[in-house]
Amino acid sequence: MMSFCIKCGAKNKKLINNLCEECFWSEKSIDIPSEINLVLCSSCTSYLHGKKWIKKKDFNSALNESILTELKKKLSKNILLKNIEIIKDEKIPNKIIIIVEICLENLSKKFEILGNISYKKCDYCQAVDSGKYKTIVQIRNISNEYIDKIKSIIKEFQILNGRKEITEVKEVKEGINIKFMSVSKARLFARKISSITGAKIVETAKTIGFTKGEPNYVVTISVRLPLKNIGEIISLENNIYRILGVVKGKILVQNLETNKRILLDYDKIEKAEKIEFKKVRIESKKGRFVTLLDVDNKCFIDIPLEEIQKDLKEGDYGLLINFKGKEIVVKI
Repeated sequence: MMSFCIKCGAKNKKLINNLCEECFWSEKSIDIPSEINLVLCSSCTSYLHGKKWIKKKDFNSALNESILTELKKKLSKNILLKNIEIIKDEKIPNKIIIIVEICLENLSKKFEILGNISYKKCDYCQAVDSGKYKTIVQIRNISNEYIDKIKSIIKEFQILNGRKEITEVKEVKEGINIKFMSVSKARLFARKISSITGAKIVETAKTIGFTKGEPNYVVTISVRLPLKNIGEIISLENNIYRILGVVKGKILVQNLETNKRILLDYDKIEKAEKIEFKKVRIESKKGRFVTLLDVDNKCFIDIPLEEIQKDLKEGDYGLLINFKGKEIVVKI
């Protein structure tokens, strides 16, 4: 059995096809580049592949994939990339050492490659910096109850997955206008606002020009909050309701006569009539009349006994409501 390299004559070495490892690799003439050039976005986590920018979830993912993409362009198809190790020098951010382990015919070998990194802004980030946008979200009827929550969601959407999504936030007399680069992110933003406020969402598109015969659109998403607020008393279809909150984009209300809770949509709530009320305490029940204390104005009111709910007793708090021309008291 042959136990020496047929090319260099070396003995007592591992042989592959009758060649020692050194001669095996020299015979294969593996063309490993001494250096590769990489282009990364200086603002987000994207890398340039040909003429196309590829977005990744973080910087390391963008760097690793850009290295892999460049190496695959330069290596023959029968070579398997087994492992890639990156050595960085924080003092020289545009230079890295890449240790590449390749595999050929079940034999592995490591090579060292210099990586030259160029940083430039991708097309998307250049568009953001120039103030361009594809969608404008208009939030209207903002009450003090929701302003902090809305501003918190705006802050949350400023940067998503390492990329700036909002190009402008402008407070106007009617509410807040937010410009987005992405239509899908703007829709997601609008749905989140609606889920906590019960807002009505209406989307329209306007043609602003053409590129290669195809129309360019600016999408406007109107997010209109209900004019009614939590805690208000409303009249709807001969029933009295108190607004309790928002559940999955619908308005949760309680029927003050039956105590039943139901969900109503935006359009239904907008048709409701707001009812004024006073917070009162049941002071005494004497004969056919009940004496109430107006909690806010610190004065007493007498009303007929039949105008208060039967389960109300002395010391209870309720709401005095003028409904259908008569005053009634319902329990809080």
